[in-house]
Amino acid sequence: MVGKTPDSIASAVAALALAWVVSGCVYGDGKSTSLDPDEFIATARLPEDLRLELAASEPAVVDPIGVTFDADGRMYVVEMGDYPSRPEGSPPLGRVKLLVDGDLDGYYETWTLFADGLQYPTSALPWRDGLLVTQPPDILFLRDTDGDGVADTREALLSGFPVGNTQHNINGLIWGLDNWVYAANGGNHGSGHPAGSPDDAVSIRGMDFRFRPDTRELETSYETSGGHGIAFDAWGRMFGTHNVEHIQHMVFRAAYLARNPLLAVPTTRHMISDHGGSAQLFQISEAETRVNHPEQAGRFSGGSGIAFYGGGRLPAAYDGSFFVNDVVVNVVHQDVVTADGPSFTASRHAEGAELLAGLDNWFRPVTVATGPEGALYVVDMHRAVIEHPEWIPDAVETNLDIRAGDDKGRIYRIVPRAGLPMVRPALASADLPTLVEGLVHPNKWWRDTAQRVLVERGDPTAVPLLRDLLRTTGVALGRLHALWTLRGLGALGVDEIQSALADSSAGVRENTLVLAEAHLRGSAELQSAVAAMADDPDPRVRMQVALTLGGTSGPETREGLKAILRRDAERRWTRYAVLAGLHDGAGDVLRSLLAPETVGQGFGVGPRFGGLGACSKSLDYGLATSGLDRDELGQPAFDPAQFQQFLEAFGHADDAGAATGWVDYGVRHPPAKLQSDLQRHDLFAFGAIRLFQRGQVEEMLLLGHGHRLACGVTDVAIDQVELRAGHKALFQVRIRSILGHEHLDINTATSAICCRGPSGVSRGWHGEPGYA
Repeated sequence: MVGKTPDSIASAVAALALAWVVSGCVYGDGKSTSLDPDEFIATARLPEDLRLELAASEPAVVDPIGVTFDADGRMYVVEMGDYPSRPEGSPPLGRVKLLVDGDLDGYYETWTLFADGLQYPTSALPWRDGLLVTQPPDILFLRDTDGDGVADTREALLSGFPVGNTQHNINGLIWGLDNWVYAANGGNHGSGHPAGSPDDAVSIRGMDFRFRPDTRELETSYETSGGHGIAFDAWGRMFGTHNVEHIQHMVFRAAYLARNPLLAVPTTRHMISDHGGSAQLFQISEAETRVNHPEQAGRFSGGSGIAFYGGGRLPAAYDGSFFVNDVVVNVVHQDVVTADGPSFTASRHAEGAELLAGLDNWFRPVTVATGPEGALYVVDMHRAVIEHPEWIPDAVETNLDIRAGDDKGRIYRIVPRAGLPMVRPALASADLPTLVEGLVHPNKWWRDTAQRVLVERGDPTAVPLLRDLLRTTGVALGRLHALWTLRGLGALGVDEIQSALADSSAGVRENTLVLAEAHLRGSAELQSAVAAMADDPDPRVRMQVALTLGGTSGPETREGLKAILRRDAERRWTRYAVLAGLHDGAGDVLRSLLAPETVGQGFGVGPRFGGLGACSKSLDYGLATSGLDRDELGQPAFDPAQFQQFLEAFGHADDAGAATGWVDYGVRHPPAKLQSDLQRHDLFAFGAIRLFQRGQVEEMLLLGHGHRLACGVTDVAIDQVELRAGHKALFQVRIRSILGHEHLDINTATSAICCRGPSGVSRGWHGEPGYA
């Protein structure tokens, strides 16, 4: 047996059988008994090359929902005793415990109550000589100034965050490569502000956020998944989870979209699972029915606590994977992520099995984390019921003890079958050479912590050591951390950036492009070097080139963006990146791409782009009519015959059957109301090309003419297209992106077809409830 439980598997199974007899094993009623840790370990299922150990259990940990390790390897455990709701008349029940494994055997035998009286704490992160804790409405900084393991100072750095459903409060504190602290919105939206400065509030509606603890600077980061936990891979790319959509890639920061105020995209999140969002899970516990979603039984419905494993000590099959818990199905799921253009695809590690499945329905894995020694720690809140009463029908709730298990909690350790020795990092007091050497460590926790401590110290004598590492190390991840550490110390120069733009590692080049953004306007040479990377062999680097170039202007920028669009037009994330940067000269770019000499060359031929010849023809026609007479209001005169000619240009499919037009929908003779709306919006003509792939409508090209709309590329998915006599709703079309021009509002029953939020991310489509 492992950890502190020497019983044999046979005796544990016998004890389990006895427990079933005694308890009746009525799962999900809030009354059944749980398994002891030794029984759970004996009956848990995980791959043969791994084993499970107990790191801590009650009373050392109770109601745990998160762990983090400081620079000396001590474990802080966040406990949410308030879950799912605080007993009436009770003070706040949240706590943070400090655990220490003094003998380095993997079991944390001593603990102190670091802080209590916290309201719904959700996550913690070491910073300087203390601990950051999300405790809405605040983000606190807790410090132990006398070394007794108990925090004796408590300071709110940020405040104003909403306090709501305990499953949706702010959470997920994590250190970013860029030296910001990142956190997840959680789903309660709202806003936050530096403590004491409510007038400086930043809305986080639909967005996650980041902040600098030293300056209390706060800003939005990525579009939120609305779930519990966020994760960065080794190269700083962000991923999230939320219930059924168990793994999502946040492709790029939504702030890039603000450069083009006329651009709206549906999302900057990519659901990357190739086995479905609400994927089937291979549990070994008795299947429970989620009371508000019975159809989700045995599938992802409580995705939580996503984490990236870069510990370097588990077998190679697990390194670089993401792990997502499902608290309902009692499993930890592994996703193996592979590059797919500028984004990724997540696949199962093995069919028919999970990384960890527990026989105990009380096993509620909320988060996982990598330890300093490279083990994967699993945080088991250990409750009979894991659902907020808000989502439980009253008739069902009366038969549940929703707080059953509020005196329990476990933390397990997944290690190689042969075991994994503990370590004592001692990075808090390490000298500068040791910290710089830590930037090439195979364990991501070690690299991140060494970088954080170096930046916190701010010692300029570290700069030559970092520059030497940048020049000499053959470890690409070491060069990556050296660059960002130099940036954190304010010592990264343009020469180093230009050199790193040519790095052999695509991940280093991608990050260097982000680092270059602060210097582009002051260095024409650097801007030219970035523009020259439009033909980089890596698609994600090319997307970042587009995002970085979008902060500049001029012919060199437009040519670079045009080159990327010509090569990567089929990649929607790259299209969005290019469109965000085309705030100047968008019409010229589109016209050049659709010119007869470029159609079929830059875009390529085939079913997906077979209709571009018709697009070009119609665009030429539309632009040729710019000299039409104007009516008394200065609007272009509407000529039905010319409009008919325009529409018919779209009515002829090519040999591949790729292009059809609005003629399909009986719009050959547009109704008077449509003509009136087109005139009202200063449009002479409006037409469409549909491009097909595998029988699905993937894109539509909208072309128009007028001084408010020249031409535009729009990604759309058609729900339905209707023409109703005497009805105001002419079209119901979901518009997903538009190239540098105004939105089309041809439905007089609404204010717009597409509503764009302040971040540039579309907040939904007309007719869908719940969107602003």
